[in-house]
Amino acid sequence: MREGTYSFDVECKNLERDQWELWVQRLQADVIRPIGVGSGWNGIEVNVELSSRLSDLHFIDKKGDDGLSSAIRDEIAARIENQISEVDISKLPHEVSMPGVARIRVQERVADGVGGSVGGIEISPVAKLRKIIVNGVLPALGQLAASECGIVAVRSEHLPDALLFEIAMDALAKAKPDAMSRIAGVALFSPIQPEIFWTSKTKEAAADFMAYFGKNNARLSS
Repeated sequence: MREGTYSFDVECKNLERDQWELWVQRLQADVIRPIGVGSGWNGIEVNVELSSRLSDLHFIDKKGDDGLSSAIRDEIAARIENQISEVDISKLPHEVSMPGVARIRVQERVADGVGGSVGGIEISPVAKLRKIIVNGVLPALGQLAASECGIVAVRSEHLPDALLFEIAMDALAKAKPDAMSRIAGVALFSPIQPEIFWTSKTKEAAADFMAYFGKNNARLSS
């Protein structure tokens, strides 16, 4: 690829969701299903805030079996559903605390409000950054052509904080100067977050790197 006066070798990485993210998504779906529209809770709003570290309960044993994690997920959803079913809807709003599991608030639905919501589990920006570097940036560095000026583009469901990413990349440039000296920049893309760029402090091609992504970021992030 050529932009301005430089010819770039672009290495793209698409990072799939982790298994724990899929586990969380399934848990949230299991929790919200009993309180959805048509479930007998019309006119009532149920909001569930799951404990931020519940995702730590997802694990796979040495044989690759996640059966226990699935059973834990099902049990959590069943316990939450049971707590909600015991709420006296004639006495709203009502809050329920399940220490280490969830906080539940049941109230009359406001006009045009949704039937309920489930949230609370954190997606660690530090864990995301580690995955992007280990599974995205570092493998790409080894695959870029030594004769070209390199660009690394990584697509991930979630992105780290921009400042944290900049700090990590500046540190990587100092820790691996030979490999990083060949690239003009790194670009991170997500379907649900604005893109993040890191540009080389020493590579003259950095400006052309930004010009390239200014023209192509919509295509690369899709």
